Amino acid sequence: MTGSTPERGFGATLLHGKTAYFSHETDVLITILSVRYMNYVKDRILEIDDKAFMTISSVREVDGRGFTISMDS
Repeated sequence: MTGSTPERGFGATLLHGKTAYFSHETDVLITILSVRYMNYVKDRILEIDDKAFMTISSVREVDGRGFTISMDS
């Protein structure tokens, strides 16, 4: 996803996978972002794939390479 940078409030990881039922090759995009970018990102994803499977969850804490974000702070 072009333009996904920490400066914009989000980054992304692209994984290559296979669907469990049909064994179709697929790409999986994982991102954690501020709610302010949610509609923007959803719209961009649906422009690319209007049948994209998306799951949206609240995240309490993010730890990992390059950043730590905690909603408790």
